[in-house]
Order: sequence, then structure tokens, then C-alpha cells
Amino acid sequence: MKEMMSELKISLAKEDMLRRIFLIEISDENFAEILKISNDFDEISKNHKLLSDIKNTINTKNTDETRYEYNRLFVGPRRPKAVPYESTYFDYKNMFGTQTMDVRAYYQSVGLKIDSELFDKIPDDHIGYEFQFLYYLSYLALDKLSQNELDAVYEILELKAEFINAHPSKWFDKFTQAITNESSFEIFCSLASFLNKYLQNEINKLKKILAKNK
Repeated sequence: MKEMMSELKISLAKEDMLRRIFLIEISDENFAEILKISNDFDEISKNHKLLSDIKNTINTKNTDETRYEYNRLFVGPRRPKAVPYESTYFDYKNMFGTQTMDVRAYYQSVGLKIDSELFDKIPDDHIGYEFQFLYYLSYLALDKLSQNELDAVYEILELKAEFINAHPSKWFDKFTQAITNESSFEIFCSLASFLNKYLQNEINKLKKILAKNK
């Protein structure tokens, strides 16, 4: 149980970092918080180039240029070069496709809903919201584990594995490829690498944990 607790805390920290990257505006303050969160990573992830690129961005006072590139890639005002919405990779490049509604159903299954002011304005399948959901599931699993409610823990992790298989694993590779194709900024190429490693590690971790429950 101690090992599972440790693994879930690492997942929680990574998902916290990634949701902040995609939901909070790029700033020195946000980057500083991300570096603090990374203290809870495993040793391999602590040494990932993304973290050194973030430190370098702060130290060289390159945050404004990084924010401009971030907006060009993920926000607009023109169509983003690496669109952060799942549906656009499947539904004729349009938002609010079938993926959006399916993702929304997953959120609702655990009582989550997009803020009323953003509902039907920003699609639920935005990568930041998907990481918010994954973060929430890790938080719930840790809470149940602390109460020794193992059946509930496995149920939550089954849902997490199902969601990852149905959604992130179907489009993160396309998204990260768009990033590496469109940006020459090292920090964003490192972000693409970190995303790919997170996904594969999480898939393997969940398989390992859930196999013990069979």
C-alpha cells in the first residue's frame, strides 16, 4: 500500500503541473509553482529537460517571448498551430465533436462540470480540462487509500485507465507531433516529450496496480 501511495502522489504531481501549464497563463509565478510541484516527481522525471527549460526561461527573463509562442501554439487569436482540443483531431477539425460529449459524460460521472460561464464556450475536451479530470481522479484515489478503502481505490483507477484509453491515448501523440512540427522553442519540444512520457508511464503504472486486484 505504501508503494501505491507513492506512485499515486507522483501521478498527482505530474497532473497538477500539466493542468497548470494548459489552464494558467504563462508567468514567472506559475513557472515557480510548477518547479515547486516537481519536487514530488520521481527522480527520472525531476531530471527531464522540461524542468531545466522552465528554469532557464525564468533565469534569462524570456517569459514574455515564451508566452507569445504559447499563445501562437495553443490559444490564438488565429487558429492555434497545435490545437489543444481532442475533437479537432477527429471531427473534421471542428470543436464540440463526439469526443467532447463523451469526455463530458466522464466528468459528470464523478460530479464534475465545466464552470457555467465557460460551459459550451470552451469544449470539455481541452487538454487542460482532461488533466484536471486525471488530477481529480488521482486525488480521489489517494483520499480513499488513506482511509484504507481499497475497493474504492481500484474502482477509481479502473475509471482512470478507461478514460486514458478512450481519450488521451487516442490524441496526445497527434497533439505533441503538432507541437514539435510547429515550434522551434526548446521548452515546447520538451513539453511534448514530457507529455508522451507521462502518458506511457501512466498506462504502465495503472496496468501494474490494477493487475494486483485480479
